[in-house]
Amino acid sequence: MDVNEFAVKFGAIVSEPGLSPETELSALDGWDSLGQVTFIAFARRQFGQVLNVEKMKSAKTVSDLYNLVSGG
Repeated sequence: MDVNEFAVKFGAIVSEPGLSPETELSALDGWDSLGQVTFIAFARRQFGQVLNVEKMKSAKTVSDLYNLVSGG
């Protein structure tokens, strides 16, 4: 999965269609505690990653999240 496909899937998780890798997480209404828990489950299912919550909270963009889960 590349970063653009990830952005589309992440958009579905947070109910925000049309996201790009450069989208700022702080601008997303869906990036709340429920969205974050859902993302953690997605990362484990799709990438086999158990996320460090502190590292996840340090992510500023969709691309930052992609790099966390893909090892990029």
